[in-house]
Amino acid sequence: MHTATQLHASQFSVEIGGKRVGRETLLSGGWLDSDRLGVIIDRPFGAVGASNLIQLAITAFFDVCGRPPASFAYPEIYLLHVAGRHGDFAMFDFWPPYKEVEVGDEPGDILRELALHAITIVAIPEGVEPDRRALPYHAETRADAGRRLRAGFVYAADGDVDGGDVAIAALDPATEINATWTLDGVSHREMAAAMPWMEHYTGPYRARLEERAADVDAQTREELFARRQARLVDGCSTETYRRVTAQAALEALAPIDHAADAAARATDRRVL
Repeated sequence: MHTATQLHASQFSVEIGGKRVGRETLLSGGWLDSDRLGVIIDRPFGAVGASNLIQLAITAFFDVCGRPPASFAYPEIYLLHVAGRHGDFAMFDFWPPYKEVEVGDEPGDILRELALHAITIVAIPEGVEPDRRALPYHAETRADAGRRLRAGFVYAADGDVDGGDVAIAALDPATEINATWTLDGVSHREMAAAMPWMEHYTGPYRARLEERAADVDAQTREELFARRQARLVDGCSTETYRRVTAQAALEALAPIDHAADAAARATDRRVL
């Protein structure tokens, strides 16, 4: 849980519609003890484009739930890999490993994971295209996914979403460390070898690095790392996002097939 001491709200600046606002405004009233951030990823290391949102949410989690040694908890953040694994994000404290979830590309699969993990704030990639062949799906699944969901954001893999009304700027180069270690595979392994953590954590983490090394090929990884470095100013990144309602986020992930839903209800047919 290195992010508990690495990251603080003062390291970020937030603007909505060009006006400076606080973290609580961005998170629709602030982080609640019951909140869980779900980030959907559908391309190699795409969620790096949401780094600042993820890390700002982490600061909110620790400010509400307490930082070590007062508490021992990893942030309530979940990464949902759609239709394959798209790179390891343990350096952002998606840990233990079950907080990175492999999800099918059918709308029902995505909705089911949002419901199962009680996601309340969701970040979805621009242009995400779940497999529409799975429709119809249960309206009940959609209802379960939306029951706790209270806020949504659209992000872009390169950090610049079309029509973004939110800008989150990093003010401290320390906020870029996790993105750098995530994308730079060589340095990541060197870091893991010299990691000053207890062996209890070092062993499983190094094993995870080896297991996930093949998620993204080396050339793609190097290209993404170079692009990320090119966008930094004084070692910091600024990313844009588009706020959407919870309903709009669900619609982007799984549009309603009204005719199919009506037919299923008419026959009381259960679609799992």
